[in-house]
Amino acid sequence: MSERAKLASLDEDVATSTTKQTNSNSFGSLGTGFLHARHPKEMGGFYWLMNMVFTQASVFGAIRMKKEFGWQIEEEVGEMERMVKEEDHMMIATVLLLLWVFALLCLIICSEKELRKTFYSMRTGKQYNEALFRSGKDEIMVKIFADHVCYFAHYEGEIKEWLGERWNDWHASRPGWLTEELIERIPGRLLPGGEDESVLGEIESVGGGEKEREIFLSGNNRRSSSVRSVVEMAFE
Repeated sequence: MSERAKLASLDEDVATSTTKQTNSNSFGSLGTGFLHARHPKEMGGFYWLMNMVFTQASVFGAIRMKKEFGWQIEEEVGEMERMVKEEDHMMIATVLLLLWVFALLCLIICSEKELRKTFYSMRTGKQYNEALFRSGKDEIMVKIFADHVCYFAHYEGEIKEWLGERWNDWHASRPGWLTEELIERIPGRLLPGGEDESVLGEIESVGGGEKEREIFLSGNNRRSSSVRSVVEMAFE
C-alpha cells in the first residue's frame, strides 16, 4: 500500500472518529482503553500505550499501598469478611495483566499491517498535519485546514505556493470537496492575492472594518457570508 493510500486509510478510519471529539473527551480517555485516542491529534500512539502500561502498573501499586497502609483502616472499621483473600490480590492482578497483554497483542496482530505502528507511533499532531500535505493529493492536502493554524505555521510558504498553483483550477472545476466551510477556514494571507490592499479594503468595507480584515488574514474565526462573497469574486 502506497504512502498516499496509508494516509487516506488512516484519515478515514481513525481521524473521522477522533477529530469530532472535544478536549474533555480526550482527557476522559486517559483512564480508559479508548483505541481512537492513539490518533496523533489526541494522545498519540506512544503516549496512549504508556498510559495503558501505567494503568496496569497502578494495580500493583494499589496492592502495595494496601499492604502498607490498609491496616489503619481495618483498625478503625474492624475486620470484615471478604470474598477475595488478601494473599490472592497479587495473583489476580498478575492474571489480569497477562490477559491484558494477550488481548493487546491479539489486537495489534489482527489489525491491518499498515496501521499497526499507530499503537506505538510518536508522531505528533503537527507531523500528522504535514504528512497529509505531503500526500500530494489535493483532496487529502486540504484537510490540513481542519486544524488550527499553528499546526501548519512552520510550512506556510509551501502551502501558499500550492494554493497559488491550484486555486484558479479549483474554482473552474469546482471539485466536491471545495466547500464553503473549507474556503472559510483557509487563512486569507495564504490565498493568491489575499494580502493585496484592494482585496483587504473591499473586505473591510463589506465585512465591517479592521476586525474583519484581521479575521480574514488569520483564518482563526469564521468569516461572514458577505466577506465570503468578496473572497469568491476576488479569486475567481
